[in-house]
Amino acid sequence: TSDIMINRAEVRINSMISEWISSQVSLRYRQSNDTLLQADLEIDNAYIEYGNAFLSAYSAQIGQIYVPFGWFETNMASDPLTRVIAETREVAFAATFDGGFNASVYVFNGDLIESGNDDTLDSIGANLGYLYEGQSAHVDIGFGYINNFGDTDFLSKIILQNQNGQSDVVEYVPGIAAHLILNWGAFQLIGELAAASKEFATGEIYLNQKSQPSATNLEMGYNFAKSWNISVAMQNSVDMSGYLPESRLMFATSYKIDDSTRVTFEYANNTDYDSSNPNGSGESGSSIILAATTSF
Repeated sequence: TSDIMINRAEVRINSMISEWISSQVSLRYRQSNDTLLQADLEIDNAYIEYGNAFLSAYSAQIGQIYVPFGWFETNMASDPLTRVIAETREVAFAATFDGGFNASVYVFNGDLIESGNDDTLDSIGANLGYLYEGQSAHVDIGFGYINNFGDTDFLSKIILQNQNGQSDVVEYVPGIAAHLILNWGAFQLIGELAAASKEFATGEIYLNQKSQPSATNLEMGYNFAKSWNISVAMQNSVDMSGYLPESRLMFATSYKIDDSTRVTFEYANNTDYDSSNPNGSGESGSSIILAATTSF
């Protein structure tokens, strides 16, 4: 098949209310072949932030945000499987420290309700990271935890769909995330994991069995003259049969036209779970994407 698509279009409005208080409202249009990810024009972010990066390493946000769980760095045109499975947008409160070592904590009331509990602010998470920037080396390492992995954007839609819109789950399943990004001269290495720390109950991810989903991304890239990048990636998922490919091999090359515009060519080969898994086929298929990204 073939198509011309607008993968994502965003408009952001940033306002400085005072020296310490700012706000952001952003609109996003997204077009996707995956009905679980499909969204028309919507409010993406809408929050108030307290902080001043020039005066303090501390800040806090309240409103609709992407909670700081996962990092999702990539040179590919399409999102890594780690982002698909773990990205979490919620109306939340988050507090952050960013000063070489960085840390954040957040709390929200998600779409799911643990059996026997009230509908309250009981979803929490935290992450801890370290950023080193030297003359020739750049290292970014981080670890994240969320007590309700089922409330990620992707998994919550699956659970609600399988339960005919019912938000009750047997128990919250915690999730973990970890990433390492290494830049050494023109070479770049990206590694990331997002995973449930234990199994979801039967009927939540799969209708007839338990599931412990996870995704990984390993990517290597090389920059030529700061304008041209070549990268290869290997991505995998576990216990996501019928929703994600089991493995994905990718190649991408991109060229930076100017400071605001980049053109990327991507080739990907996806392999499905075998037929012994729910909705698995064992088949494989390839895709080619030519993408242009610009911001101003």
